[in-house]
Amino acid sequence: MRFVLFAALFLGCNTTPPAGPAHVPGAVPNTGDLVMTVDGTAVHSNQLDAIFENMPPQQVEMVKNSGQMGQLLDQLAMTTVLYDKAVEMKLHEDAEVKLAIAMQERQVLAQAMVMKEAEKAVTDEAVKAWYEQRKVQFAKPEVKARHILVKEESKATELKTQIEGGADFASLAKEHSTDTGSGANGGDLGWFTKDKMVAPFAEAAFAANAGDLVGPVETRFGFHIIKVEEKRDGKPLEEVRPQAEDAIKREAITSYTNEIKANMKVEKSGEYADAAPAPGADPHGPGDGHDHGKAPPHGKAPPAGMPPGHPPGN
Repeated sequence: MRFVLFAALFLGCNTTPPAGPAHVPGAVPNTGDLVMTVDGTAVHSNQLDAIFENMPPQQVEMVKNSGQMGQLLDQLAMTTVLYDKAVEMKLHEDAEVKLAIAMQERQVLAQAMVMKEAEKAVTDEAVKAWYEQRKVQFAKPEVKARHILVKEESKATELKTQIEGGADFASLAKEHSTDTGSGANGGDLGWFTKDKMVAPFAEAAFAANAGDLVGPVETRFGFHIIKVEEKRDGKPLEEVRPQAEDAIKREAITSYTNEIKANMKVEKSGEYADAAPAPGADPHGPGDGHDHGKAPPHGKAPPAGMPPGHPPGN
């Protein structure tokens, strides 16, 4: 995690450099809210946005919710200081540094090209078609419920009586449930299919009607009081839309990059003449009667920052 964050900071976020007539790489406009100042240099929220844009959503949530934001800001502050020092020393005019920056810019532009093609493939019609093709997969009955788990049946009965008398289910779950994960959220289990729960719990929940209070139900974990909130026949399209869009993008990336591989003409020279071609790429180029290879397994996305078949530096 620490390495990933530090790498993201160096590659994706730099402060605005001192003004000068020559172009200085890494200059970004300061937009959004002020996050902090580092040795007098302002750091705005657009820099954090740029970091988060290059992280998986789950990682972004983990950073925001697990106390790692301070670590990220410290690393961003370090990057700010180091970047300003590098610009002051004119390191961006060094030939090796220029090449490294140019290579990174090529990667960013290549990835942007791939993602542009992928985003074009995501239409409402494509999402609906994807969903219809997998409707059976999502057509499983689901229940949305809360529960309170305790060790003794007598305690479960007591809590059920309190709820039937008007006590707040969520408040009792927070106070008494031994399932601390759901208990912290008022016993909320969200939507689930029958196969996701232990048999006695699932049977009771799915046999009940929306609004029913069920229990005590005994499982190997203890005794449950279950509040069935909603029932439905399957996941609706809008709930799986992000999954559909991601799958459509991956498929579009595979198709687009394999088309490029099949048609690009690569002639290797010198010591690289015998280097093996990228998987699926035709070393002879198009139009020569050779097999141009097949698409990689469905759902494979290109490596971060580099579409499949993209020759670095070309």
